[in-house]
Amino acid sequence: MNGAMSGEEIVGIIAISGGVLIAFIFVAMRAAVKMHRIKETESSRREIAAYIAEGSMSPEDGERLLDAGTGKNKS
Repeated sequence: MNGAMSGEEIVGIIAISGGVLIAFIFVAMRAAVKMHRIKETESSRREIAAYIAEGSMSPEDGERLLDAGTGKNKS
């Protein structure tokens, strides 16, 4: 062999590289979505806290809103 790669080897390298690239993009997108969700959750928590502080919402109502969607049932 003279050191040149065959077509099959090139296709294999491209396939592996493409798979790694797709996996990297997937991981990066999942991280971005998670960061966005955390940011929105914290924003909502601050807004609810402000409503409670100004007296336009009771602490019980605020607690119910904060617990909504988290799967915490205090029945």
